[in-house]
Amino acid sequence: MKRMLKGMLFRPHGKRFRQIFLIALSAVTLAAALTAFFSFRSCTGRLTDRAQSRVSRIYLNLQRTLDAVQSNAVFLGSLNSVSRVLGNPAAGVDELKDVMEDICSFTGYSDYSSVELFFSDIERVYVSEVGLYTYDDYFDQEFLNGLLSENVNSRWVLGRSYSRYYGAGFPYEVLTYVRRLPLYAAGSQGYLTIQIRTSHLITLALDGTGREEAALTLWGETILDNRSGDVWKTVRMEEDGIDCSVSITRRQVWQAFRPAALIILGGWLLLTVLS
Repeated sequence: MKRMLKGMLFRPHGKRFRQIFLIALSAVTLAAALTAFFSFRSCTGRLTDRAQSRVSRIYLNLQRTLDAVQSNAVFLGSLNSVSRVLGNPAAGVDELKDVMEDICSFTGYSDYSSVELFFSDIERVYVSEVGLYTYDDYFDQEFLNGLLSENVNSRWVLGRSYSRYYGAGFPYEVLTYVRRLPLYAAGSQGYLTIQIRTSHLITLALDGTGREEAALTLWGETILDNRSGDVWKTVRMEEDGIDCSVSITRRQVWQAFRPAALIILGGWLLLTVLS
């Protein structure tokens, strides 16, 4: 039998059979390669679309949070109780009590670590949920001195180590929004600051998206980098000082492509045998 097959391969019709077999094998291999290529593109395309959706959601969550901080600062700075203390060297207990009641009614329903009001004419600082300090007794003199030496309408302070004289869990890192008071007048009679814990800011930004392979940068400072070293592709959205990115790892690509790859490989082997 072996001799017969060997003879067929070397006879004219045996050579023709071998050519047909090679053509069929080449066609099957090409078909498998094309199928694998388009299947790979489809898998990576889905992963990229998913990453883009995550990045967009992270960016929108973060932008919405920052916009809310700014809007709330304007709202609090516009309160009548705050206006009555600003520029009033004679402001006393009654005026400050009204400020405390208004701020407490707000902070009780907010996600912020604290709201602070600095009144320059009476040199008093009100810290929400804590009480009043004189400028000399305020617990963060470095921050206070920087605040008083600047003449800015508003700004963000990232990476501030926030502490108090008493209480558990201090210090911790916060993002601080500074707004000059009065809001729409020349000159400064005080400042309003809103503090949000950096870890909570990250939680709000990643809400509904997951933390894996995500990175967040604000104004050039990285606040989260949860990426591994096995990066195949990075999807990024950067605007207005906010830089959000989600990485796609090679492991994720292989896990997405593996089922199709096994089917294609099995089909190729089966067709090769049948050819």
